Amino acid sequence: MKQFFFAIGVVMLAILLSGCLDMDFEEPNTGFTLSIGLQSTEEPMTTEEDTLEVIGARFFLDNVELEAIPENEIFGENLTLVNISDLGVQNEVSVASGELLGGEYVGVSYELTLPGFDTEIVDDDLIVRDDTGNVTDVYSMVIIGLYNDELFVFKSKFDERVEYSFDRNVTLPEKEGLLDIILMGEWRAWFTSENGGIIDPTDSGNQSAIEENFSRFFTAEISTVGEE
Repeated sequence: MKQFFFAIGVVMLAILLSGCLDMDFEEPNTGFTLSIGLQSTEEPMTTEEDTLEVIGARFFLDNVELEAIPENEIFGENLTLVNISDLGVQNEVSVASGELLGGEYVGVSYELTLPGFDTEIVDDDLIVRDDTGNVTDVYSMVIIGLYNDELFVFKSKFDERVEYSFDRNVTLPEKEGLLDIILMGEWRAWFTSENGGIIDPTDSGNQSAIEENFSRFFTAEISTVGEE
């Protein structure tokens, strides 16, 4: 008899629990991820006179937006130091992620940002300190490499919004979709002159040309889930 009442109790408890459980699970929102990497540096640039290879680059970005039709999706301030090279096992680094409203997406943009003096920066290539340790200057980006087998460190205060278009317009749903973006730095294009030669990164007269190339030459590689 005790076993009978115990069994009845178990059944009633199961019924009560099943009534309390919410079996109507909400579908996850469509999301996106943004990573940045560097194209392979195994083969240096070469001409009859010069050689150049890039070891890595570091720069600050902020205010990521997904370029969309009819209106961009904005993800707000989030100052991020990006460190890319071709030396690690995984050459891309994740820099942003979020949820999307769904719609038609055509590209991604962000601000190449010059941080303020009050920004906590531990990268010695991106700051200048005086003898007492106070920060006296800051940079937004640095590229390190070899020019004619000599180490160079290219520094810049470049501060501009940049945009990179996708190879197609991408339409995604509001739920259960994914847009994965990898921006690959085309380092050879950063140091290629208009006539096809190698730009000398140690010549201060080439500063603006390298900055302009750096802001332009990233390729957006995308993969999707749920694309319509």
